[in-house]
Amino acid sequence: MVNRERSRLGGKIHAKRERTLSMKGTRKEPKSAVALEEEYLRMPDVAAIFNCSLTSAYRMATDGTIPTLRISGMLRVPKRKLMRCIAEHSNDGTNAA
Repeated sequence: MVNRERSRLGGKIHAKRERTLSMKGTRKEPKSAVALEEEYLRMPDVAAIFNCSLTSAYRMATDGTIPTLRISGMLRVPKRKLMRCIAEHSNDGTNAA
């Protein structure tokens, strides 16, 4: 009798596990009012782009040299705005004296 209970319970657990496994990859994206299409960089990524220290990257962010966004205490840099800022301030030889 005990073995029958175990097999019956095991069957239920197994069936639940199969449903869970079959549902993987079918998760729907959360519905939000704003679709985030912008890619945001973390400060170590910014430091790698500029080939500078993390401290220098934070300094550029806090003094307004690069565009930033603060979310719950986290500092993020919109990639598109950063690339536009780099393009505007880069010296490609066209303004050379």
